Amino acid sequence: DATPGFLASLGGRPTTARVVVPATGVNDDPPAIAGLADHWGRGVFTCPFCDGWEHQDLHLAVVGEPAFGPHVAQLLRSGWSDRVSLFVGPLDPEVADPLRSRGVVVDERAVTRVVGDGEHVTALELDDGSSTEVGAVFVARLPIPNTGLATALGAEVDDFGFLVTDEQRTTTVPGLWAVGDVRTRMHQMSVAIADGTLAGAGVTALLLSGH
Repeated sequence: DATPGFLASLGGRPTTARVVVPATGVNDDPPAIAGLADHWGRGVFTCPFCDGWEHQDLHLAVVGEPAFGPHVAQLLRSGWSDRVSLFVGPLDPEVADPLRSRGVVVDERAVTRVVGDGEHVTALELDDGSSTEVGAVFVARLPIPNTGLATALGAEVDDFGFLVTDEQRTTTVPGLWAVGDVRTRMHQMSVAIADGTLAGAGVTALLLSGH
């Protein structure tokens, strides 16, 4: 049969499919800082819009990567707290100076431990032996997309590792769609739902066409 499709083995049983829609999401990739993973979702967060309001007016710390930390720090400083400290190592002056002018503390010391009781974060320990009190920590770091299945089939990824799709959410492999976090850095439920709607319409049209 020349009809394009896919063959998979599920529990030792071969299964065929005309189309495949990976919705395999991402894995968080927290920095290797002692105590950080212990407080994930309970004092340590990733999204200012999801958790900034509940921690407004506290001292908020940002850790992670220099490429994303300044953006997260600026968001927190603009909408949730006037006490924001950025801990992502040395930054170029053209990046650091505008942050400082907006009231963000750019601290080049490394964070060695997140301190808390397992439910709330209270402080950060730094590499010079000192500590600073904080009310919450925000991680500025991209998660790792679970693209292994799709890339094994030949699908392309972008510079950040997410699957490349068109407006209909089709990948670069015929018959292979992708929806949700695995294809975009915009990790929102509403985006994933819209992706599913678009992909579903495209899949249905393909199946009804008989091609």
